[in-house]
Amino acid sequence: MELPAPAVEPEVYYDDVAQEIIIVGTGNATYYNVVIESVNDWDVSLSTQVNGSYDTIDISSLPADEYCITITTAWNDTFVGYFEIE
Repeated sequence: MELPAPAVEPEVYYDDVAQEIIIVGTGNATYYNVVIESVNDWDVSLSTQVNGSYDTIDISSLPADEYCITITTAWNDTFVGYFEIE
């Protein structure tokens, strides 16, 4: 019998006032690898590793643009989202 995979998909919020990405994990992943890329040229703007339960990423240094955020677990579960800095 195969055990079900642990729930690892985080909730992700963009706070445009605080200029940060908030990642609320399930606690089942020790960490998440996060890559933020500009959608216009696909250059990596930010790459970091965050806590699997809760963490924030300061994006105040990123210029106005559209971005793709890719979050990957240690088991290679990948979650993708988009946000825009105006």
